[in-house]
Amino acid sequence: MRRVVIELPANDLAELLDEPSLDKLESFEALSFLRVTPKEVVLVGRVKFKDPLLRPEEIFTEPSDEVQVLERDKDGTYTCFMKGKLQREFSGVFGAIRDGYLSYPYELKDGHLKVALLGSQKVIRGFLRTVEEAGVRYKLVSLTDARFSSNSPLGSLTLKQQSVIISAFKLGYYDSPRKTSSRELAEKLHIREPTLVRHRRKAERRILSEVLGES
Repeated sequence: MRRVVIELPANDLAELLDEPSLDKLESFEALSFLRVTPKEVVLVGRVKFKDPLLRPEEIFTEPSDEVQVLERDKDGTYTCFMKGKLQREFSGVFGAIRDGYLSYPYELKDGHLKVALLGSQKVIRGFLRTVEEAGVRYKLVSLTDARFSSNSPLGSLTLKQQSVIISAFKLGYYDSPRKTSSRELAEKLHIREPTLVRHRRKAERRILSEVLGES
């Protein structure tokens, strides 16, 4: 699995999306992605406005938007639960997220949006090509193998096990009721179902061993 980080001018995105509210943001940072699809993103994030009198509900006003303020810092930064549908143009730019995984950093700062994506080499190439075809300038910050902190249970897995377990979680294999099957996961990852099951079980055992502190 690979990890790419790119940086895009916020002005270019504002023009592409016809979204002047982006100019009102001083900074934005995604703290936790709860759900990501090509049409919708649900996350917990921190946002600060250039005008300290503005509030999140005054900016995110689309009918599909849902914003709940969780905390407000003394410097005017809001921590919010945010849910919203991606605009058609934005969905087009980041359409590759259906096969990859938005990661961190995902932040707007100093007039630039920094985005990280995890995925196969093919997914990464498709993502960058889509951004280029949309006419959005970008700077390639880094392109590396995806690595997790040694303190993370995922850090003990092989790259294939990471890909299988993250895909299973993202696509709803562990939901109740299940939203996908082992066969569908295998087709998604272009591997045989018995191979997928073997990687998934090994990954589950390693993660449980890490959590339970057993060798």
